[in-house]
Amino acid sequence: MMKIAVFVSLFTLSIGSAFAQTATDSIPKFDPKVKNALNMVDQMAYQAALRYSDLAIAKQKLYDLLARNPEDLRYMEALGSLYFEAGQNASAALVAMDILKINDKNVGALEIASYALEQLGAFDRADRLVELVTAVVDGAELAGLSLFAGWQSQTRVSDPQGRCYQLLNVLRELRGSVHITAVVAHGVTPLQALLANPKNNGSETAERFGWSGPFENVDHLHEDFLAAENLTNVLMAQHHSVLTTVEQNELLGLVTEVHSILFP
Repeated sequence: MMKIAVFVSLFTLSIGSAFAQTATDSIPKFDPKVKNALNMVDQMAYQAALRYSDLAIAKQKLYDLLARNPEDLRYMEALGSLYFEAGQNASAALVAMDILKINDKNVGALEIASYALEQLGAFDRADRLVELVTAVVDGAELAGLSLFAGWQSQTRVSDPQGRCYQLLNVLRELRGSVHITAVVAHGVTPLQALLANPKNNGSETAERFGWSGPFENVDHLHEDFLAAENLTNVLMAQHHSVLTTVEQNELLGLVTEVHSILFP
């Protein structure tokens, strides 16, 4: 069971997340001049990131622009194109489907959705994976997992492939929320967790998420972070226990198959 929890957690962390559009009246209200200035700075940073082939920063700036301008489809279209060109078909398809909910005649989104879903359609057992992942995410106790609770409550797409990849992202957010709980339980702050994670590049990742240096030395926290990772896996194993051992092994096999399709 622990092996399955670890593998599925690692896999779902590698899946690009879908964009959930924020209602215009739920975002902070900016003075028009301030908003225009912030948009201009982010657009310049986005163009510079493209010029220097830093796609991670380019996507981050698009997300900043999306959050500030949810009514402007240009930024969602650009994000979908970035995911598509990077071969992240799951994320590209999800962004394209969100665009089509707003404008079902958007040619670019239609083309991206068609091709990306065709690539993902190579996985012909989406219905069964949906059943297994649904059992895990819908059976999860929501206490203390507010971020996951928000994703769990989102309307789910109707087609099997789309729902499959949507639910894999919900599973990812379950793991993310559990990890937050585990990190806090070990007395590690979010910033310290970013810096102490051996899979991150430390200060660069922290700056990408909005923190400014200089940063503290967190060498003394590596054991605490690894302990939090272990607790995360223990808690995720409990969530997977809603499945029988046979179903857990089946889930592992299906996730492995999806992984081979997304990352050949």
